[in-house]
Amino acid sequence: MLRYTKESTKILADIRKVCGPTENKFTNGLVKIFPGTSQKHTEISNYCRTQGYDFHVIQPASKRPFKVVIKNLPHDHDPEDIKYYLKNELKFAVESVIQLTKFRTRQPLPFFLVELTKTKDVENIYKIEHVNNYKVEVDTYKGRSINNQCFKCNWYHHKARECQSRARCLKCAGPHETNQCSIKEIIPNPTRINCGEEGHVASYRGRKKFPKNTTAQQNRANNFFSNRNTFNPETKPERTYLSPELLTPNHTERWHHVSRRLRHQAVIHFPAIHQTMTTKT
Repeated sequence: MLRYTKESTKILADIRKVCGPTENKFTNGLVKIFPGTSQKHTEISNYCRTQGYDFHVIQPASKRPFKVVIKNLPHDHDPEDIKYYLKNELKFAVESVIQLTKFRTRQPLPFFLVELTKTKDVENIYKIEHVNNYKVEVDTYKGRSINNQCFKCNWYHHKARECQSRARCLKCAGPHETNQCSIKEIIPNPTRINCGEEGHVASYRGRKKFPKNTTAQQNRANNFFSNRNTFNPETKPERTYLSPELLTPNHTERWHHVSRRLRHQAVIHFPAIHQTMTTKT
């Protein structure tokens, strides 16, 4: 993913000269480069890195870690203890163990994300029943349905581990990551580094220009509410599909047959009620 600038057309031409032809698509201020092969993916990434371009890398599926979530451990369990147990006791190729938190409050949850190197036996992780003497449940990691914002460059739709762009600070817009900024106090009237608006930082998700989710579930919900049937004043509520004028002779005969069966069952199961109804009639 190459961040679009006025020089992007020339950059794509240079990439074509050095690495060969690619399929390129512009969307949301980014240029998606489709290399075609894993080898060309590496060549293009190395070339863009040496040229100092602002871009982020989407790893091929074969190189992405295998992710699972371990549940039912205490919320204060040390992730390093989990990593040690999986790596040294069970011999899994563990890359990292991260404790999941609530999105807004950052409160620790009793769920631990485990990333493993893809091997032929990696799916055996689902067979684990105990970790450090606790009975656990291993489930597939589904991720959050939110738009990612990079902690390094503070642009969107990617993570810091994928980022090859220059660092930008949320507070002072300096060429460093926000956690390395010398400003430690809260800024009363910050300026957003991505658009220049005042009053909030670029990570504030309540602003109108923050990228919104466009998931299939949201699209279905939007279509449902926008296409609902509205009240029709010409509808006759007393007219039903069982109205006499809508019943054919065959339907009428079947209806009377069903009615007789229901009355017969009422006599068998509720004789007292049937006797009362007969008396009233």
